Amino acid sequence: MVKSGNPAASDPLLSDVRARTDRFIGHVRYASDPETVCAANSHPFQALGVTLAHNGTFYGKIGAEGDDRKVSDTVVFLELLENRWTERTLEGLSETLRGVLSDRELVGEYSAANLLIAAGDDLFAFRRYRRNGEYYTLYLNSGDGVAVVASEPLDADPGWRLLADGELVELSQGAPRSVLLTVPA
Repeated sequence: MVKSGNPAASDPLLSDVRARTDRFIGHVRYASDPETVCAANSHPFQALGVTLAHNGTFYGKIGAEGDDRKVSDTVVFLELLENRWTERTLEGLSETLRGVLSDRELVGEYSAANLLIAAGDDLFAFRRYRRNGEYYTLYLNSGDGVAVVASEPLDADPGWRLLADGELVELSQGAPRSVLLTVPA
């Protein structure tokens, strides 16, 4: 895993990355708090076999614990997710996310839970926003055994489609499967 707190466009670590893989999580975005930018706070994060990249901010107990521990709210969310996600399937993840995101005490009035999640050979994408849906976007393009999710279309291919609010996609070999989660606003 390559992590850096430097701008992607000028980071020599990024330009030096060479890999062959059938799964990849990249997370390049502006930091919520520029004063906390460093490699340790860079996404994705890993905990006990689960890798997570997140765009958005959690408040509630998750945000408070992150502040107390001086770690990203995403780290706290990941630890909670890893602990509660016992059935490592699309259905199990759907149930776990629905439960966690419905708990206002845990997540508060979070801005978004746009997530890229890897566990074992499985890769998932989830789009959920509470505000500013034009900013918190995830697009899917799939075909010919390849599925790509990005915060904006990466090229002019007409196959890009915006994930629905609450859509969880399993990016499997072949055609992606998705479910729509109903999570209270």
